[in-house]
This record gives sequence, structure tokens and C-alpha cells, in this order.
Amino acid sequence: MTNEEMQKILEYMMQRQEVFGEHLERLEENQEKLQEEVRSLTTEVRGLTSEVRALAGVVRQLGDAQVQTQKAVTQTQNDLSHLTKIVTGLVEIVTRDRNGESRN
Repeated sequence: MTNEEMQKILEYMMQRQEVFGEHLERLEENQEKLQEEVRSLTTEVRGLTSEVRALAGVVRQLGDAQVQTQKAVTQTQNDLSHLTKIVTGLVEIVTRDRNGESRN
């Protein structure tokens, strides 16, 4: 191999080394950006996780409140049904008394 060929090979290798170095530098910059994005996303995910937990607690409370509301509605319906029967009975008594009928 001649000195000129050896020189060309060395220049080529140095050029490749330089290109490799530039690529490596870009990769390192990209890696730093990605790491910052991961840190930012991690912070966001932690915040969202906290918010989801809080919402889950609120949903449980709403579920409990709904159960209590349903119990109250059922009781009110029962009470209203009972009251309707009483009022209907009283109306029948008043109607009979007005018509001259007695309760004997």
C-alpha cells in the first residue's frame, strides 16, 4: 500500500470519526431532551393519579349518598301510600256522614 493510499484511508477514517462524533453528540442532546420529557410526564402522571384518587373518593361518596337518597325515597313513598290510605278512609267516612249513613 502506498503512502498516498494510506493517507486517503486515514483521512476517510478521520472523516468517519468526525461524522460519528457529530451523530453521537446529537444523540446525547436528544437523550437529554427525552429525559426532560420523561421527568415532565412523570410529574403529570403523578398529578393525574392524585386527582383520579380524589375523584374515586368523591364517586364513592356520591354512591353512598345515592343509596341514602334511595332509602329516603322508598320510605317517603311508603309513608305517602300509607297517608293516602288514611285520607281515602277519612274521605269515605265524611262522604257517608254527609249522605246520612252511619258507621254502625
